[in-house]
Amino acid sequence: MPDPPFKPMTDAGPAGFDVSLMQRIGERLGREWRLVRYSCADFNGIFAGLGDNYDCVASGTTITPEREKIADFCAPYATARRRSARANAVGPRRSAARVR
Repeated sequence: MPDPPFKPMTDAGPAGFDVSLMQRIGERLGREWRLVRYSCADFNGIFAGLGDNYDCVASGTTITPEREKIADFCAPYATARRRSARANAVGPRRSAARVR
C-alpha cells in the first residue's frame, strides 16, 4: 500500500479498486474482509503467506510457473501498457468449493 487507483491509503483507511473488489467478494462468500499488510521488499514472498496468514492476494502481479504451483489465478481484470494486473482468486491451490 499505497498503489492508486488500486490500493490508495486514505484518512479513512485503505480504499481503491482492489480493496473494494475484495470486500465485495468476501461479502458474496460470507467471509470477513481483513487487510493483512505485506511489507517485505521481495514481492515473491507474498505468496508464501497464502493459507497460513491470508487466503488470497489482491495485487497486480505477473503469473509465473512457480507462482502457479502455489496459487490459483483469476483472469486479468485490468491491463496497462503491455502488462496485466491480475489477482489470485484463491490460494493456496484448492477448489472454490472448499472456500465456501
